[in-house]
Amino acid sequence: MPADEEGWRVFLLEFPVADPVRYPTVLDALLAAGEHARGMRSTVRALLNRGLVGSVEGVVRLPENGWTPRLRVQLTELGRQVAGQAAAGG
Repeated sequence: MPADEEGWRVFLLEFPVADPVRYPTVLDALLAAGEHARGMRSTVRALLNRGLVGSVEGVVRLPENGWTPRLRVQLTELGRQVAGQAAAGG
């Protein structure tokens, strides 16, 4: 899923249960990869508390559903350093 020009990614959009239209989010990508999504909000909160990600909560208007809550996340500089170390096996 693409990030915007500043690196923000949509983590979560709240949809009505019977919503036929979906927009890709980080949470959807994790589920598609076979990752268990239970507790993801707690995980994001922990990353926020450690300064590894920033977040912006708000609402967005979807043509099919009207206004819906949205959570966007972005790695901080510290988060990018930690992710780089983890990718390098450190």
